Amino acid sequence: MRTKAGAFRKEDYKEYNEFAINLITKYLERRGFTVPSKAEDYGIDILAYKDGKEYRIEAEVKRSYYSHFTFEETYPYKTVSFLGRKKRLANKGKFWYFVVCQDTEYCVICDSDTIYNEKYKLMVDVDNDKRFGRDEFYRVPREL
Repeated sequence: MRTKAGAFRKEDYKEYNEFAINLITKYLERRGFTVPSKAEDYGIDILAYKDGKEYRIEAEVKRSYYSHFTFEETYPYKTVSFLGRKKRLANKGKFWYFVVCQDTEYCVICDSDTIYNEKYKLMVDVDNDKRFGRDEFYRVPREL
């Protein structure tokens, strides 16, 4: 069933969120972060800690037909597209947004202070098998 652009799709969330959270958690733990289990609250996905500092992390999966990359130089677009509806998470402070390639398990990472700058905001007409209507995106140059 198609939903209005910008609306939360619980079925997509269930399908991809756990995969992304597990992948990012392993990545962070390998780099010395502590990542405690967190109950689902449909807010920020991961709280990670290192050197006495808390890091808030949001996870998103890009399916293979959107992009296939293994590092910044192979990311197939000049900009990275971030969902406008996630901007609400920045109300509680800065967070790190990880975009995970489903096929390669590599990530593109950017902080919310950089992403949610009005100069990157773009309204896009969406019409695909899952969504329709106008949606808000932030398209950030991939080198940032």
